[in-house]
Formats: sequence, C-alpha cells, structure tokens
Amino acid sequence: MSERSNAESRAWKQFSLMIRARDEINGFFKCPTCGQIKPIDQADAGHYISRVKKAVKFDELNVHAQCRHCNRFQEGNHFIYRKWLIEKYGIEAVEALELRAQMRAGFKTSDLLFMAKEYKERTKAIKTRKAK
Repeated sequence: MSERSNAESRAWKQFSLMIRARDEINGFFKCPTCGQIKPIDQADAGHYISRVKKAVKFDELNVHAQCRHCNRFQEGNHFIYRKWLIEKYGIEAVEALELRAQMRAGFKTSDLLFMAKEYKERTKAIKTRKAK
C-alpha cells in the first residue's frame, strides 16, 4: 500500500469513527433511510453521495451512521437519504452539497494525515462531551 493510500485509509477510519460517535445516542443510532434503531456497533458511515466523489468523501453533511443493510445492499437508499437530509438540513444545504460533489478534489498525503489526527481528536471530544 502506498503512503498516500495508507494515509487515506487512516483518515477514513478516523472520520468514520467520528461520524458514528456523533450520531450515537446511548449506544444506539437511528438509520436515516429505514428508520430502524440499532446498536451503534452495527452502523456504517454511509454516504448520500458516493465517496468516489472526493470533494464530499469527508463532508460531514454527506455522511451519517446508516445501517449496513441500507448502506451495502440498498446502495445507500439514495432517494430516501436525500429526503431525510432535506428534512434535517434544508434544501439549500443539500443542493450545495450536490454542487460540491461535482468539483474535482484530491488530498495530499500530509492533508490526509492531518485529517486523521483531527478526526481522532474530535471523536475523543464528542465521547467526552456525551459522557458528562
């Protein structure tokens, strides 16, 4: 694995953990697409817009704790996910996200390593805040 690929994997791992920590409520999460409540250890960090669109791969508005069935076997339930996002954030925010997804983007290895560190620190802060 190249240094850049390794850095991207580390950044994604920490980002994914942060998303699940953000969306966890008392050990559970509610899937935005099917509405089921499940233990947080059964959550994926599911994207509304595919993570192949690098500009929004690490966008917090684009990624939420999602059940594995919806994320992996229902292709993210894209249309239901969009409706949920609009209800949560508003149409303007969702349309802005969709525009950002069309931009070309990439991250340098150093950026990815910084992001991994930052997401790890944010996860710790979220968990500390929730423990109070």
